[in-house]
Amino acid sequence: MSRPERARKGPAREGKRPPRDEKVRGRASEAREPGDGSKVARWTWAVVVLLILLFFYPITFGKVFLSPDSVAPAGFAKIALDALAQRHVYALWNPYYFLGMPSFGSLGFVPYVYPLDVIFGFLNKTLHFPDLTWLLAHYLLLALSMLALLRALGASPEGATLGAVTFALTPNLVAVGAFGHGSQIMTAAYLPLLLLLLDRFARRGSLLALAGFALAAAL
Repeated sequence: MSRPERARKGPAREGKRPPRDEKVRGRASEAREPGDGSKVARWTWAVVVLLILLFFYPITFGKVFLSPDSVAPAGFAKIALDALAQRHVYALWNPYYFLGMPSFGSLGFVPYVYPLDVIFGFLNKTLHFPDLTWLLAHYLLLALSMLALLRALGASPEGATLGAVTFALTPNLVAVGAFGHGSQIMTAAYLPLLLLLLDRFARRGSLLALAGFALAAAL
């Protein structure tokens, strides 16, 4: 190949480099997009809330469970609340459940102990929310806190949504809510939140996350 031909082909090769560099920069920018916190798929939160509300549609529209283990504590709670309001007597024993059992120790009647009871009482009595709003709220907390945990650990929006809904609708967790063991849901609902706050404190040293962890553990 003669020198003039090499001279003509040299600039032609150099002219192709800028598009190649732009393609590399474009790929790099695309690779950074999934990790960009400003572009998190916010629709996943709405999807999780909608799926939980649809699955528990009887509770959403005001129905209650009629299993004996659900009805018995509710009946005693009404009697105990009347005794507390009228005679200022705090019932510590439930004689109507099995052969009798502690009302406070079994969490069957614990008014003014769980701080959120004040909020749920206001929603039920003043705003006429469904009776089992407290149970539905804890299923929502369970699903949304698991969604936040999975996203914080690097899961994709789709994977985090699937994991959160699957965890919240685990058959055992659904069954305990229907058969009078709502306190188990109240406990399980905080577990993903506790792990999320603990992970944030361990990774970032956030004192706010540590304070939130202590508050959630106390609840």
